[in-house]
Amino acid sequence: MKFKKRSFGSSLGGMGKHIFTLPPLYGSCSSKVEHSFVKRVVEGSIPFMDPSKIYLLKKYMSYKKRNKKENIINRLNKFIRLIKIVLLKKYYKLKQKRRSKMKQIVTRNLMSFMRQEAKLIRQNNQKIDEWVESYIDECILYGKPVEILTQWCLTKGLEDRFKNQGNKFEPLKTELDLFDFQIPKIIKAFKTNNVSLNWFITFNDSFIEKGIVDKEISKKYINMLKDLSVGIKELLLLNWEEDVLMSRPKANKEVLENFDSLIPEQAFDIAMDDLVKRTENSPDFDLIKTNFREGLMFKISCEAEEGRCLMEDSLGFLEKPGNFLLLPLEYSERYVFFNVLTPNFSKRIVSVLKPYPWRS
Repeated sequence: MKFKKRSFGSSLGGMGKHIFTLPPLYGSCSSKVEHSFVKRVVEGSIPFMDPSKIYLLKKYMSYKKRNKKENIINRLNKFIRLIKIVLLKKYYKLKQKRRSKMKQIVTRNLMSFMRQEAKLIRQNNQKIDEWVESYIDECILYGKPVEILTQWCLTKGLEDRFKNQGNKFEPLKTELDLFDFQIPKIIKAFKTNNVSLNWFITFNDSFIEKGIVDKEISKKYINMLKDLSVGIKELLLLNWEEDVLMSRPKANKEVLENFDSLIPEQAFDIAMDDLVKRTENSPDFDLIKTNFREGLMFKISCEAEEGRCLMEDSLGFLEKPGNFLLLPLEYSERYVFFNVLTPNFSKRIVSVLKPYPWRS
């Protein structure tokens, strides 16, 4: 069956000439079937083949073709996005597994190292709590540095030492050992296991006014220690009152008002005996002894507040309150009252440094 091209211009509403094909008219039909089909087309019995609607038909067919093409492209893009999502999920899952495996090995190595070091300090040393392990795990998992806090007490004895050393400070062997050997050894253990750390040493003055060291002398002492720390980039030395609190330490009012109910009598008696031993050789011992109870109550309330502050307040130098390891330069019992308002404070203690390096 042959078709001829016919053009219709006027019937398309001025849209120009559009070419389409139709079967031959009546006379050229070779069969009754063709004759019947052409007759129906011409008479309009088949509306969609009406010559006046050919443009709309072509436009519709073109839209369907284009829409079909766009649907295929959209489905393809969606399929590609799904593949990317699946691959990324698998990648992150594998990465997390790798980190988790690394985390377990590294944490195990570090915990073994610190427990061994703790035994070298003294046999009955406080055991390292499981919280320390979980904290190191968390730091490794999220690629964050482990944060370490060490508090250095400024004692009244520094004034006598300053005079005895010729109005200047010369480092003691214990202080040299701390900065030349002990601290670098711990940093190396973390570095060997690809764990970064930030180590803060804060210099803390006495809570009681009579125990405060002369400001000029304490500054010279701190500067001497800063000279010893040169070259240890992980270490930052801060004055607790001037650089962190921006004020003198304050006693916690709740502890002062409810002292007997919050502070065990046995713990208070032990603290009192320790205070007497440290001050009994002072020339004005008999005078200051009369105020021991009030002074000790104030000191304990300040320690309770300091523990709460480290655990709950944003202090600027710690990334998150409570997220740190406490490597003390005193025996762990010294921090018993830091637990009064925050019972979990002592879980952060890791006693791996030789105590009291400032004592000759």
